[in-house]
Amino acid sequence: MKANTSNLITSYFAFILIAAVLFCNDSFAQSPGHKLSPVFAEKIFSLKKNVPLKLRVLLKGTGVPPQLQHFSPEKIEGYDLGAFYYLQATIDELNKIILPSPYVLFVDDGTRIPKEEVQVNNLDLSTNRINVVHTKHPQWNGNRGDFFQEQLLIMVSSVFL
Repeated sequence: MKANTSNLITSYFAFILIAAVLFCNDSFAQSPGHKLSPVFAEKIFSLKKNVPLKLRVLLKGTGVPPQLQHFSPEKIEGYDLGAFYYLQATIDELNKIILPSPYVLFVDDGTRIPKEEVQVNNLDLSTNRINVVHTKHPQWNGNRGDFFQEQLLIMVSSVFL
């Protein structure tokens, strides 16, 4: 009886370990379908596969990877860790080349136009300012962009000093 319980527990932990490895693996982290905007994912089904589309793509890094150079990249906005580009591609190219690329983080319809949000009357956001907490933790008020660098320096200095 005790041996069966021990085997059952060992099998249970082995199953949990295998599941954790599979779910934490980079290849399972973001499937190509999850890189698409939900609105654009629904729109794709009604489009012809050989018609060129204008795509708004968020790429990892500061440049366009070689496999995406032939899609006529046009830079929209750049940041430290990535940049938005317009690309011209068909649905087949999107599915076979763009979405599987590890440099592509997000894809949206490049023809969508932003809309202004609806005004909400009598909206009082003063409760968002929690003065006591912001005084104790100034990094939480959104005004300090260098917080993570300071925290990294604190962690490194505590380890090495």
